[in-house]
Amino acid sequence: QIPSRSSRPRRRDMGAGVFWPSTTPEEIGRATTLPKGHAKMLAKRDHSKGAMNSCPFMRMQARQEKYKQMEKLMEQEGKAEDKPSDNSAKAPDGKDNNTKDNSGEGKVEKMADGQSQKESKLEKEKKGSEEESKVEFKGPPDDGGEVALLFDDGDIQPTAGSARLLKEIGGGDKIRKTATTFYTKFLTDQLLKNLRIEKDGPEMHGKRFGDWLVEKMGGEGTPSTDLGRENQLDWQHMRSYFSPQRAPARQGKRFELDECRVWMRLMFLAGREEGLDKHTQFWNWYLKFIKHYIDIYNMCAPNYAERDAAWSLKKENLEKYIADGYTMPDVLNVGPKPEDYPPDSTSDDES
Repeated sequence: QIPSRSSRPRRRDMGAGVFWPSTTPEEIGRATTLPKGHAKMLAKRDHSKGAMNSCPFMRMQARQEKYKQMEKLMEQEGKAEDKPSDNSAKAPDGKDNNTKDNSGEGKVEKMADGQSQKESKLEKEKKGSEEESKVEFKGPPDDGGEVALLFDDGDIQPTAGSARLLKEIGGGDKIRKTATTFYTKFLTDQLLKNLRIEKDGPEMHGKRFGDWLVEKMGGEGTPSTDLGRENQLDWQHMRSYFSPQRAPARQGKRFELDECRVWMRLMFLAGREEGLDKHTQFWNWYLKFIKHYIDIYNMCAPNYAERDAAWSLKKENLEKYIADGYTMPDVLNVGPKPEDYPPDSTSDDES
């Protein structure tokens, strides 16, 4: 059972006109147009060095630059190791060590080296497996049953149970493949493609989302944070609110109900195509996970999660979706019903 909207901590609302603290219009990169009056408001803020460091976007840029420098250094070190030294090029007797050994001794040495490398690889895999088993997760120990969501300051934390589910479905690569399948559909859908900001293809979109989800599940490190993409999900979604392709009436608003429902339908469809629904425990956890995060962008959308997950079970729904030109007329421009709103909120909260 997911805690109600009022009983669990909420992350910062990234709706229209709400930006990270100490963020200047220049830092936003002018990918969007600020709502009327907000540019003037931001200009009055204190943008001292300390305030700049408190901005997640600036920290993200600094981390990305740091990793670029690290990758460049590692590349240089790798080239230096590959380059043979003068001492290794020739033996003491003046003969070239790199010449072909017709006696067969060279072949034996190569086989021995290959066996040694294979053993070394197995030892590394064993060591990595042992280290993974030593990772301490928050929350209760995994009992092998259904896995509940664990919240910390309104955000989902990895647990021993979610890490087990990730391993059982095929690991992080399976998640990334599913995300790539989803973004192939996302970029084809006539409604969702208008939210696109980044111009790279479904593979890169899928890798970014997949790395984020893998990190949320745990057990395979922190691939999203390691690449400097911490907090980037909220940032990208905020930019999507102001996507030039989006309808003028929707500019600057959080995602509408129809956008969220189409997103969920295609996300669950991608999961079914990759066979994730065959793992019942994972599918139940995944449904709860999606319901939590979709609520951040539209408070009424979680009420439709089960229905939108079941949408892809019917072949006629998929056929009609394609026949209608990759649109879903049954949800387009259909707003929430009064009963869809949580008891502690009103429709004005979504504007």
